[in-house]
Amino acid sequence: MKSRNGSNYNLLYVVAFIAVLFFFPQRLSGGDWYAPQEATAQQNPIERSDASVAAGKKLFEANCISCHAIDAKGLKAAHARLDIDTPNLVIGLKAQSGGAYHWKIKNGKKRMPGYQQRLSDQEIWHIINYISSIE
Repeated sequence: MKSRNGSNYNLLYVVAFIAVLFFFPQRLSGGDWYAPQEATAQQNPIERSDASVAAGKKLFEANCISCHAIDAKGLKAAHARLDIDTPNLVIGLKAQSGGAYHWKIKNGKKRMPGYQQRLSDQEIWHIINYISSIE
């Protein structure tokens, strides 16, 4: 593999570097993220009432807006402290079940921290009620 001038090694390093550039951004952002089927099937036990939405909004403001914005519609990397775009939770909640969102908030993944130590299940459901109330 080694040539007299080391050009084969240089080519190998360049190819490896390019592969890393394409591979790691997707790995860091987490790619697709699916909740387990049993979590997806879970129903919100808390009725979406004005009180629940208000409680969820307060919790969302305290825990989520720095990455997902006050309207839960996400931030572009240029505007966030992150180097990736954060998802639009309003659209996402329409495409996924509340149970899937509950599981994701509770457990987290990569750059999305899990909140199982900071929020109760009830508080997470209030946040989901708030997100689902946003048009």
